[in-house]
Amino acid sequence: MVLKCSHTSILSQDSREKLHYESVWSAPSAGSNIGNQQPQYLSKVGRSSLKPILERIHRNNRGQGKGTTGLLDVGCGNGRNSFLAASIGFSVDALDISSSAIELAKNSRPDADIRFLNTSFFEFAAPDEGYAAILDDGFFHHLRPACHEYYVEKIRQLLRPDTGRFILVHLVDTESNRAQRHYIDDPNAIHFTRLYKPENINEIFSTQGFTTLKVEPDADASGREFSIHLLSAVHD
Repeated sequence: MVLKCSHTSILSQDSREKLHYESVWSAPSAGSNIGNQQPQYLSKVGRSSLKPILERIHRNNRGQGKGTTGLLDVGCGNGRNSFLAASIGFSVDALDISSSAIELAKNSRPDADIRFLNTSFFEFAAPDEGYAAILDDGFFHHLRPACHEYYVEKIRQLLRPDTGRFILVHLVDTESNRAQRHYIDDPNAIHFTRLYKPENINEIFSTQGFTTLKVEPDADASGREFSIHLLSAVHD
Protein backbone atom coordinates (compact mmCIF):
# COMPACT_ATOMS: atom_id res chain seq x y z
CA MET A 1 0.00 0.00 0.00
CA VAL A 2 1.31 3.44 -0.93
CA LEU A 3 0.52 6.53 1.09
CA LYS A 4 -1.20 9.04 -1.19
CA CYS A 5 -0.31 12.57 -0.20
CA SER A 6 -3.08 15.00 -1.07
CA HIS A 7 -2.57 17.30 1.91
CA THR A 8 -2.23 20.96 0.91
CA SER A 9 1.14 21.21 2.66
CA ILE A 10 2.54 18.50 0.40
CA LEU A 11 1.21 20.15 -2.75
CA SER A 12 2.66 23.47 -1.65
CA GLN A 13 6.00 21.87 -0.81
CA ASP A 14 6.25 20.20 -4.21
CA SER A 15 5.26 23.23 -6.26
CA ARG A 16 7.66 25.59 -4.50
CA GLU A 17 10.65 23.27 -4.53
CA LYS A 18 10.06 22.33 -8.16
CA LEU A 19 10.17 26.01 -9.08
CA HIS A 20 13.42 26.48 -7.17
CA TYR A 21 15.24 23.40 -8.45
CA GLU A 22 14.24 23.82 -12.07
CA SER A 23 16.05 27.16 -11.83
CA VAL A 24 19.09 25.60 -10.11
CA TRP A 25 19.52 22.64 -12.44
CA SER A 26 18.85 24.51 -15.68
CA ALA A 27 21.59 27.05 -14.89
CA PRO A 28 24.84 26.74 -16.93
CA SER A 29 26.90 26.04 -13.79
CA ALA A 30 24.82 22.95 -12.98
CA GLY A 31 26.42 20.92 -15.73
CA SER A 32 30.04 21.63 -14.85
CA ASN A 33 32.41 21.61 -11.92
CA ILE A 34 32.68 25.23 -10.79
CA GLY A 35 35.59 25.10 -8.35
CA ASN A 36 36.40 23.88 -4.87
CA GLN A 37 33.93 26.21 -3.17
CA GLN A 38 30.88 24.89 -4.99
CA PRO A 39 28.03 23.47 -2.91
CA GLN A 40 28.35 19.70 -2.60
CA TYR A 41 25.14 19.01 -4.52
CA LEU A 42 26.57 20.67 -7.66
CA SER A 43 29.62 18.41 -7.60
CA LYS A 44 29.75 15.49 -10.01
CA VAL A 45 31.44 13.36 -7.34
CA GLY A 46 29.38 11.43 -4.78
CA ARG A 47 29.80 12.23 -1.10
CA SER A 48 32.90 10.18 -0.19
CA SER A 49 31.87 9.67 3.45
CA LEU A 50 28.84 7.70 2.24
CA LYS A 51 30.92 5.06 0.50
CA PRO A 52 31.84 2.90 3.57
CA ILE A 53 28.26 3.08 4.85
CA LEU A 54 26.82 1.98 1.51
CA GLU A 55 29.44 -0.75 1.15
CA ARG A 56 28.56 -2.14 4.58
CA ILE A 57 24.82 -2.21 3.84
CA HIS A 58 25.38 -3.87 0.48
CA ARG A 59 27.77 -6.44 1.94
CA ASN A 60 25.43 -7.31 4.80
CA ASN A 61 22.47 -7.82 2.49
CA ARG A 62 24.39 -10.01 0.08
CA GLY A 63 25.87 -11.97 2.98
CA GLN A 64 22.39 -12.70 4.33
CA GLY A 65 21.28 -14.08 0.99
CA LYS A 66 18.95 -11.18 0.23
CA GLY A 67 19.94 -11.16 -3.44
CA THR A 68 20.49 -7.98 -5.43
CA THR A 69 20.03 -4.97 -3.19
CA GLY A 70 17.81 -2.08 -4.26
CA LEU A 71 18.52 1.52 -3.24
CA LEU A 72 16.36 4.60 -3.67
CA ASP A 73 18.12 7.97 -3.99
CA VAL A 74 15.64 10.68 -2.94
CA GLY A 75 16.22 14.08 -4.51
CA CYS A 76 19.07 12.70 -6.64
CA GLY A 77 19.94 15.97 -8.40
CA ASN A 78 22.66 15.32 -10.97
CA GLY A 79 22.96 11.69 -9.84
CA ARG A 80 26.34 11.98 -8.08
CA ASN A 81 25.34 9.66 -5.19
CA SER A 82 23.32 7.42 -7.50
CA PHE A 83 26.42 6.66 -9.53
CA LEU A 84 28.38 5.99 -6.33
CA ALA A 85 25.76 3.51 -5.09
CA ALA A 86 25.59 1.78 -8.47
CA SER A 87 29.38 1.37 -8.53
CA ILE A 88 29.15 -0.50 -5.21
CA GLY A 89 26.60 -2.92 -6.67
CA PHE A 90 23.21 -1.51 -5.72
CA SER A 91 20.31 -1.61 -8.13
CA VAL A 92 19.46 2.10 -8.07
CA ASP A 93 16.24 4.03 -8.54
CA ALA A 94 16.88 7.77 -8.44
CA LEU A 95 14.16 10.38 -8.35
CA ASP A 96 13.98 14.14 -8.46
CA ILE A 97 11.12 16.58 -8.91
CA SER A 98 13.21 18.64 -11.33
CA SER A 99 13.10 17.48 -14.95
CA SER A 100 16.28 19.49 -15.59
CA ALA A 101 18.13 17.53 -12.89
CA ILE A 102 16.97 14.19 -14.27
CA GLU A 103 18.03 15.08 -17.81
CA LEU A 104 21.41 16.25 -16.52
CA ALA A 105 21.89 12.97 -14.64
CA LYS A 106 20.87 10.83 -17.62
CA ASN A 107 23.10 12.71 -20.04
CA SER A 108 26.18 12.75 -17.81
CA ARG A 109 26.49 8.95 -17.88
CA PRO A 110 24.05 7.54 -20.44
CA ASP A 111 25.45 4.03 -20.06
CA ALA A 112 24.77 3.85 -16.30
CA ASP A 113 22.35 1.12 -15.22
CA ILE A 114 20.22 3.45 -13.08
CA ARG A 115 16.51 4.16 -13.33
CA PHE A 116 16.14 7.96 -13.20
CA LEU A 117 12.60 9.13 -12.44
CA ASN A 118 11.19 12.64 -12.73
CA THR A 119 8.57 12.55 -9.99
CA SER A 120 7.66 13.82 -6.55
CA PHE A 121 8.85 11.67 -3.67
CA PHE A 122 5.38 11.83 -2.17
CA GLU A 123 3.73 10.47 -5.32
CA PHE A 124 6.32 7.80 -6.01
CA ALA A 125 5.13 4.18 -5.84
CA ALA A 126 7.70 1.62 -4.69
CA PRO A 127 8.24 -1.79 -6.25
CA ASP A 128 6.49 -4.59 -4.38
CA GLU A 129 9.66 -5.80 -2.65
CA GLY A 130 10.66 -2.34 -1.42
CA TYR A 131 14.24 -1.14 -0.97
CA ALA A 132 17.11 -2.50 1.07
CA ALA A 133 18.27 1.08 1.56
CA ILE A 134 17.05 4.61 1.00
CA LEU A 135 19.42 7.58 0.73
CA ASP A 136 18.41 11.17 1.33
CA ASP A 137 21.30 13.59 0.93
CA GLY A 138 19.87 17.08 1.25
CA PHE A 139 16.13 16.58 0.68
CA PHE A 140 14.78 16.35 4.23
CA HIS A 141 16.16 19.65 5.54
CA HIS A 142 14.20 21.46 2.82
CA LEU A 143 10.89 19.97 3.97
CA ARG A 144 8.52 22.19 5.86
CA PRO A 145 7.64 20.70 9.28
CA ALA A 146 4.03 20.14 8.21
CA CYS A 147 5.36 17.49 5.79
CA HIS A 148 7.38 15.48 8.33
CA GLU A 149 4.65 13.01 9.22
CA TYR A 150 4.00 12.16 5.57
CA TYR A 151 7.71 11.90 4.84
CA VAL A 152 8.63 9.55 7.70
CA GLU A 153 5.66 7.26 7.04
CA LYS A 154 6.50 7.12 3.32
CA ILE A 155 10.15 6.24 4.04
CA ARG A 156 9.01 3.38 6.24
CA GLN A 157 6.61 2.13 3.57
CA LEU A 158 9.31 2.13 0.90
CA LEU A 159 11.87 0.16 2.90
CA ARG A 160 12.04 -3.61 2.76
CA PRO A 161 10.66 -5.02 6.03
CA ASP A 162 13.66 -7.30 6.58
CA THR A 163 16.35 -4.61 6.24
CA GLY A 164 15.05 -1.10 6.90
CA ARG A 165 18.24 0.92 6.47
CA PHE A 166 17.81 4.62 5.89
CA ILE A 167 20.69 7.07 5.37
CA LEU A 168 19.89 10.72 6.04
CA VAL A 169 22.32 13.55 5.33
CA HIS A 170 21.19 16.94 6.59
CA LEU A 171 22.48 20.38 7.46
CA VAL A 172 23.26 20.42 11.17
CA ASP A 173 22.33 23.19 13.57
CA THR A 174 25.69 24.79 14.37
CA GLU A 175 26.92 28.33 14.94
CA SER A 176 28.99 28.08 11.77
CA ASN A 177 26.02 27.14 9.57
CA ARG A 178 23.92 29.87 11.11
CA ALA A 179 26.68 32.43 10.65
CA GLN A 180 26.95 31.47 6.99
CA ARG A 181 23.17 31.74 6.68
CA HIS A 182 22.79 28.21 5.35
CA TYR A 183 19.14 28.23 6.32
CA ILE A 184 15.91 29.98 5.38
CA ASP A 185 13.61 28.99 8.21
CA ASP A 186 10.55 30.68 6.74
CA PRO A 187 7.65 28.41 5.67
CA ASN A 188 6.54 31.08 3.20
CA ALA A 189 9.87 31.12 1.34
CA ILE A 190 10.03 29.45 -2.06
CA HIS A 191 13.07 27.45 -0.94
CA PHE A 192 12.80 26.46 2.73
CA THR A 193 15.78 25.20 4.76
CA ARG A 194 15.92 24.20 8.42
CA LEU A 195 18.93 23.15 10.50
CA TYR A 196 18.62 20.15 12.84
CA LYS A 197 20.48 18.74 15.80
CA PRO A 198 20.84 14.92 16.08
CA GLU A 199 18.27 14.79 18.86
CA ASN A 200 15.75 16.53 16.60
CA ILE A 201 16.18 13.80 13.99
CA ASN A 202 15.78 11.06 16.59
CA GLU A 203 12.53 12.60 17.82
CA ILE A 204 11.03 13.08 14.35
CA PHE A 205 11.79 9.56 13.13
CA SER A 206 10.96 7.70 16.34
CA THR A 207 7.26 8.27 15.57
CA GLN A 208 7.49 5.45 13.00
CA GLY A 209 9.76 3.20 15.03
CA PHE A 210 13.11 4.31 13.61
CA THR A 211 16.18 4.03 15.78
CA THR A 212 19.52 5.69 15.09
CA LEU A 213 22.38 3.24 14.57
CA LYS A 214 25.12 5.75 13.84
CA VAL A 215 25.73 9.50 13.48
CA GLU A 216 28.78 10.92 11.73
CA PRO A 217 29.80 14.54 11.12
CA ASP A 218 30.57 15.67 7.58
CA ALA A 219 31.24 18.88 5.66
CA ASP A 220 31.47 20.02 2.06
CA ALA A 221 34.05 22.19 0.30
CA SER A 222 31.96 25.32 0.82
CA GLY A 223 32.19 24.90 4.61
CA ARG A 224 28.67 23.70 5.30
CA GLU A 225 28.41 21.23 8.19
CA PHE A 226 26.27 18.09 7.89
CA SER A 227 25.30 15.07 9.94
CA ILE A 228 24.98 11.61 8.43
CA HIS A 229 22.41 9.45 10.23
CA LEU A 230 22.06 5.73 9.68
CA LEU A 231 18.62 4.68 10.88
CA SER A 232 16.84 1.33 11.13
CA ALA A 233 13.18 0.46 11.19
CA VAL A 234 12.67 -3.29 11.03
CA HIS A 235 8.98 -4.01 10.51
CA ASP A 236 7.17 -6.38 12.81
